[in-house]
Amino acid sequence: MLSVLLPTYNCPVEKLVIQLSTQLQNENVDWEIRCYEDGSSIENYELNKQYIAHLPHVIHFLQEKNSGRAAIRNKLAMDATYPIILFIDSDMQCISSTYISDYLKHINDADAIYGGVSYNLVSPESDKILRWKYGHQREMVKAGKRELKPYLSLKTCNLLIKKEVILSNPFDERLKKYGHEDTLHALKLSKQNVSVKHIDNELQHLGIEETDVFLSKTKMAMQNLALIMNDPNSCEQLHDITIVKFYSKIKKYHISNFLLFAFFMTEPLIIFNLKSKYPFLFMFDAYKLGYLIKACNEM
Repeated sequence: MLSVLLPTYNCPVEKLVIQLSTQLQNENVDWEIRCYEDGSSIENYELNKQYIAHLPHVIHFLQEKNSGRAAIRNKLAMDATYPIILFIDSDMQCISSTYISDYLKHINDADAIYGGVSYNLVSPESDKILRWKYGHQREMVKAGKRELKPYLSLKTCNLLIKKEVILSNPFDERLKKYGHEDTLHALKLSKQNVSVKHIDNELQHLGIEETDVFLSKTKMAMQNLALIMNDPNSCEQLHDITIVKFYSKIKKYHISNFLLFAFFMTEPLIIFNLKSKYPFLFMFDAYKLGYLIKACNEM
């Protein structure tokens, strides 16, 4: 009935797999957990294998070459045994002992159900503050608010969805880099009128990157977003995304090049703030906009 799918790259998954396995064994359903290592090192693969290979109904697989976030999710969906799949990012952890049962209560409510994400209330070390603050203020959103934009609030980090929906609407494997593969996939689901439900069944995100890493991934995400915006089949449905809406306005008034020049003149000051103990998210928004303009200009 339920295939739990964990794409991972050089990430320890022992605790998460054991949490999920323990909960699944308490449910009266057929189940499996598929953990696919997408180009992980042999050392990391062997370490994970040591802890999870003996667990019942757990399939642990190493794909030697990294295929990207979209492609590995498509492969997991194709290989899944059961008609309902649960995508979970490997840097998550369960915070509720009823996480699985809470999803099973809603399993027939919609084609796709998103449970949300949470973050530790205790702030991390200073070089991870930006990612933690962004998660707290932008990603920790209750179901009632997510329902206002049901498709654009859909993320694969904690997503219950019918296998047939993924096979009919696979993730776009053109997006090799980090970021916005969720956005493009949600637009596909919107076009097909796939039913979506949001519930409060959060997993806690543990993978808090250092600021340098997070900023580098943000650049990649803006390149992916520019690629989606350049696609005539997708761009018309992006108007609800704040940064896309703002970009459209500055293009309308022909000031994008001026803002790009201003951004690169002030980028050192912006980065100085984002790396500090007290980063401002409006500075981060400016950073994203600058690199979105740059990416769009390069299309």
